[in-house]
Amino acid sequence: MEPVYRETTAEDLELLLKMRMDFILDLHPFENIKETQEVEELNRRYLMELMEKGNYIGFVGLLNEEPVCCSGLLLYRLPPLLGAVDRMQGHVLNFYTYPEHRGKGYGKGLMEYMIDKAKERGIDRLFLNATAMGEPLYRKCGFVEPEETAMVRMI
Repeated sequence: MEPVYRETTAEDLELLLKMRMDFILDLHPFENIKETQEVEELNRRYLMELMEKGNYIGFVGLLNEEPVCCSGLLLYRLPPLLGAVDRMQGHVLNFYTYPEHRGKGYGKGLMEYMIDKAKERGIDRLFLNATAMGEPLYRKCGFVEPEETAMVRMI
């Protein structure tokens, strides 16, 4: 059986938040419940604000109506470069498949669904920060290192 992939709505905020927290705790367990609650509340506000502004699209994969994988796209525009058209980009965030569902192609299915939806919306570029575990999947889905070098300065 294959999951059903869909975009989320404002009514899915708590589902997205739960999966975001599961993702965070899978990578970085917190020392105490207070820390976890603070991070959860900060993420709730973050997601609500971006969803209300239309700058975030959530995605979920459901198997028998139970979540198996999720992700989101943080959307933003770059100024026109070689024409009068804005360039829309999507930053893939929080790409997560529950451990018991990994290796079954569900994450790949979700990524392909997200790519199709991004094309429909006129998004010309997706980018992400890959974990070592996620990198093989992203490569299978066509993600590559950019030829131009991005530079970062932490302040």
